Amino acid sequence: MFSTLAMGTVTGLVFGTVLYKVAAMRHSRVLGMLTFSDFKIMKFAFTAIAVASFGYGLADLMGVAPELGLVPRINSFNGWSHVLGGVIFGSAMGLTGLCPGTAACRLPSNPGKGKLDSLMVVVGLFVGVAIYAAIKESLVESGVIGAPRALTLHGSLGLPYGPVAMLTGAFFLVLSTVLDRFAPEPKYDTERTSVVDRIRGEWHWLPAGALGGLAVLAATMQDGYIGFSGSILATYGWALDLVGMPSKLVPEVSEGIMWRAALIGGVLLGGVSTHLWSFKQEWPSAEDNAPTKLVGPASIMGFGAGTALSLGAMIGGGCTTGAFIAAFPTLSLGSFAMGGTFFVVALTVAFAQRFTGRLPQLFPAAGTTSTSAAAAK
Repeated sequence: MFSTLAMGTVTGLVFGTVLYKVAAMRHSRVLGMLTFSDFKIMKFAFTAIAVASFGYGLADLMGVAPELGLVPRINSFNGWSHVLGGVIFGSAMGLTGLCPGTAACRLPSNPGKGKLDSLMVVVGLFVGVAIYAAIKESLVESGVIGAPRALTLHGSLGLPYGPVAMLTGAFFLVLSTVLDRFAPEPKYDTERTSVVDRIRGEWHWLPAGALGGLAVLAATMQDGYIGFSGSILATYGWALDLVGMPSKLVPEVSEGIMWRAALIGGVLLGGVSTHLWSFKQEWPSAEDNAPTKLVGPASIMGFGAGTALSLGAMIGGGCTTGAFIAAFPTLSLGSFAMGGTFFVVALTVAFAQRFTGRLPQLFPAAGTTSTSAAAAK
């Protein structure tokens, strides 16, 4: 049990550190991605998908995947639930620039000079799971959540997994490179010269993406899976089991459940530890600086966003990590449906905010340095 918790925590710590250092918890980075103003987080995610795809594909082609524990876990295809969940999740993401993993990583670092709405987001994540537990049966009976089927891209094409995974990795790596060539991201940090300064500052998307992809592979080798909505669910189920009120969603607290619960704890720890040794970041935009009150517009929106993110992820079968970064390398059609739906919806909502003036001038011009956001030592 101790080793399971330790490995889950360490894996979460590594991934949480990467999320923090690539600035995935910065609203202006995420909303910039969704309005095609800042492609850094997109390049990070595509690189992580590429690295994980290459790892799975090479292990399969060499015939050592079972020995290394690198047989990818396939998220099931559940029909229209991917569309419904994707719409709910994507709407919340497009409005707030949040997802379950970044919300957890963001909480301990208190960006925006100590604001508390991040706490309400995390509270909302657990409320969303509780709502899902209450309505899941009706969603199944109505046919919204269909019978699970293990459908994959390579299976549908009648091809072996390894070559298709390698082509998938190559596609996303090329896409990241092309985006970087023609769409450089804004810079929020002062120029760093020494190696130590570069480590303490915001990281480049390429090494961050590589580490993220390796973390996905490491989780698989531990018989785990990096998906933060699932980690919230595991924590929720374990907590209810401890007080003698087990949830139908988590009927048994296995080692796998413990690992996934430890994963989200590791992300929190990663946010805390990385914040301590990194350069202090300033958050220049209105989206990154909310009131410090626990009860207020920002906290109400945070709570609602967390609830919608969690509920959408539960219905649709994953979040930005569980249905995208960790799932696309597995070539799961269910994850493609969920990931594609929430991304299109998030883009639409974010662009609508931009055009209506909801997101005025959040981002400096691509390739420039935001002087007001210069990090202080």
